[in-house]
Formats: sequence, structure tokens, C-alpha cells
Amino acid sequence: GLEDVERVLSAYPFELSGGEKRRAAIAGVIAMTPKILVLDEPASGLDPRGRREMFSLIKNLKEQGTTIILVSHNMDEVARYADRVCYMEGGKLIKTGAPQEVFAENNSIPKPLLYDCAVEVHKAIEERLHTSISFGPVGRNAEEEAKNILASVLRAKEAASNA
Repeated sequence: GLEDVERVLSAYPFELSGGEKRRAAIAGVIAMTPKILVLDEPASGLDPRGRREMFSLIKNLKEQGTTIILVSHNMDEVARYADRVCYMEGGKLIKTGAPQEVFAENNSIPKPLLYDCAVEVHKAIEERLHTSISFGPVGRNAEEEAKNILASVLRAKEAASNA
């Protein structure tokens, strides 16, 4: 709240927590309204609430037209927030493309947790319905994936009733 802002503004930098220091540094850069913003592990060391707030800010900046270059080891965050992924390993560029392409099942790049969970849900639905269903690429977040699964099951059900 506002009292938190007042406390942070009046505090000495060494009195701030790690998350508060990170937020203050990013706020200082954002105040300069850059066209391109490079963030290296911006949510590192933040609690779950702080992570959500940080990525909400990143999403808002992106929607306002700021180009965000995000460096992260968290594949779930990359899959959820990136439009384009450049996956590097050992200092070498391994693959670039949309998250769905980069995290495709047929490569060795670590998958986001949502991806693994979605694949298991797809398999369970197919086993339960005793049929093969084309689910398409895994969604970028749980809500998108739930809609994907529901639409795929409804299409499969409609196709079966028309057969």
C-alpha cells in the first residue's frame, strides 16, 4: 500500500530487502521509459507474490509497446510470458522460435512444468475416452491449456457423433 511506498522512499538503500532493492532498481529504469528493457532473472529471490507482481509489470510494459528481453532459467515463466524464445546451453544458441516450437516434445530442451502436466492430462483423457485426440500445442498458461483441452475433446466428441 501507500505506507509501504512511503517507507521505501524514506529508507536508506541498505535497509531495503533484496526484493525491494530489485523493485527500486527496475522502477528507476522504467522511469526513463526505455523502448527496450533487458531483465536478467527479474524475479530471482522474490516471494510468490513478488514474482506475480513483477511479471504483471513486465506484461503491462510489453502491452504498452516496450520490447522486453528476459533472461531466465525458469521455463514456466519463459513459456508464459515470451512471444519468442532463444534457448541457449553452454553459451551456444540451440533453438529459437515461438514457445510452442522451442518446447516441442521432440527435442531435448527442458519443458515447462505446465507442458509435462498437460501431456499427462492429454494421455489420461485419451485413455479414458479410448480414442486419439489432436490437442495441438500446449497452451502458454493453465487457463489457455484448459480451454485447449476442452475444445479438443468437444471436437473429438463431435467428430465421433458425425461418423
